[in-house]
Amino acid sequence: MSRLPCLVILTEGDAARGLGHVVRCSAYGQGWRARGGEVRWILDGDDRAAGVAAETGPVRRQPWQSGPLPDIAPDEVALVDSYALSQDLAEGVLGRAQQTVFIDDLGSLAYPGGLVVSPAVQRADRAGAAEWLMGPRWQPLRPAFRIVPKRTAVSDQVRRVLVSLGGTDVRSLSARVVSVVRRLLPEAAIDVLGPAPAEPGVIAYLDRDAAAVARLMAQADLAISAGGQTIFELAACGTPTVMIAVAANQAANLALWPSLAGFEAAGAWDDPDLDQQVARAVVALAPSARRAGITARAQQAVDGGGVDRLLDRLTEAVPTLR
Repeated sequence: MSRLPCLVILTEGDAARGLGHVVRCSAYGQGWRARGGEVRWILDGDDRAAGVAAETGPVRRQPWQSGPLPDIAPDEVALVDSYALSQDLAEGVLGRAQQTVFIDDLGSLAYPGGLVVSPAVQRADRAGAAEWLMGPRWQPLRPAFRIVPKRTAVSDQVRRVLVSLGGTDVRSLSARVVSVVRRLLPEAAIDVLGPAPAEPGVIAYLDRDAAAVARLMAQADLAISAGGQTIFELAACGTPTVMIAVAANQAANLALWPSLAGFEAAGAWDDPDLDQQVARAVVALAPSARRAGITARAQQAVDGGGVDRLLDRLTEAVPTLR
C-alpha cells in the first residue's frame, strides 16, 4: 500500500454551535493517524474546539465557510463537516482534493461527487453524483466508545442517571432536567456532564476525557441527552436514553431512534411543555424489561465500526491508497 496522504479536516465548533462536529471528526483523525497518515485541521472555532482538534494534528483557525476557498493540496483527502456548507463551496473543495468526504445530518445539498456519510438521514431521493453511505453503522465513534463491552444485565430499578446536554449545555437545561429527575427518582444518583446544581446525590463532571465519559455512560441505567453526536455514543454503550433537541439539526435523530432502538424523544429545548415531556419519557423507560430491550437494539445498531468502514471505503475509492 502507498503511504497515506494528509487528511485535511474542515469543520466548526464553539460554545454557541457545540463541539459535536469537532468530536466526530477527531474520531476519523485518530483512525487516520493509527493507519500512519498525517492530519491537519482548518477550523472555524474557539479555544476549546481547537484543543480537541489539536490532539490529532496542527490546527489553522479561520472562518473558512465565508472566505476564499481553503488551501487544499491536490494530493490531500478532504473531510468536510459543516452546517454552513454551500453548494458552491462543496464543489470548490471537491475540485481541489484527490478525494472528498462530506458528513451530512440534513440531506440538504446535492453533492456533486465524493462520499457522503449520513448516519441519521436516510434519503431515497438524494440528488447529485456523490455516493451516500447511510445509517448508524457509518457513525464515527472515538476509540473509547468502540470497545465498550455488551451489556449483559439491566438493573431492576433506575439507580443512576446521566445528564448530558451538549459539550457546552448551550441551552442551560441541566438544572431543569436534574429537577425533573430528582422529583421522579428521589433515590437515584445523578451524574451531569458539565455544570450542575450543588445538591446531594448530584455530581458534575467537567472536561472529562472520552474514556471517562464512556465509563459514565456504561454505568448509567438511563440517560437524558441532547440529540446530537452523543446519542450514538450512548447507543454504543447500550444506555436507554431520553433525547432533547437543542438545535434544529438534531430533529433527524429524534425521528430515527425511537423506532430504531426505543429511545424516547422529549421534544425541543424551547417546547413549552418540555419538563412534562421529559418526565413522561423517564417514566416510560423506568421498567427494566423496556430498558433491557433498548440496550440490545442500541448496541446492535451502533457497533463502533463506522471509522474503519469509511477508511476502508476510501482505500477502495482512491487508487493511490491501494
